Amino acid sequence: MDMAFYFEKAMLEKYKSVGYNRNMKRKKYIDNSKMSIASKSLINKLSRKFRRRGGVIINDESSIVYLDSRNAEAITLDAYTILMREKISISALIEELEHSEQYLRNENDGSRLDVVKNEILAKEKSLRYADRYKLPKIEIEFVKKDIELYKKIYRRLTEDESNKNS
Repeated sequence: MDMAFYFEKAMLEKYKSVGYNRNMKRKKYIDNSKMSIASKSLINKLSRKFRRRGGVIINDESSIVYLDSRNAEAITLDAYTILMREKISISALIEELEHSEQYLRNENDGSRLDVVKNEILAKEKSLRYADRYKLPKIEIEFVKKDIELYKKIYRRLTEDESNKNS
């Protein structure tokens, strides 16, 4: 087994107790005592620009089934489509809206390296807004740990890529 397996296994143990699953995505059901919940008015406020350019947030039954299959709070499919649960943490909402912007700027070619890099950038953006939206300390810590994890994965991927090119 490769080093990534052991790393992910070790990280999983740390994250299990605070609401993450094996894919390092937030569990689909949010513990209100641990994470923020975006109100409908905040969702409308933050997604205004996204919706004005034709973006849609879908939370119908089939999208919830898909989110369940991915154990995700939300997933950005492209620059104009976000699948999202009615209850979503504020940090996850900010991240998904940033992913739609990344698609618009052609910053995501679908490669694992781009996906990981964009996760880091989106999570860093949610931290920049932590004070403004009063994110709980535990949520901030989740996001910081995610960033650390994704940075390690990014380094490993770039090292693997440079080894292939050598």
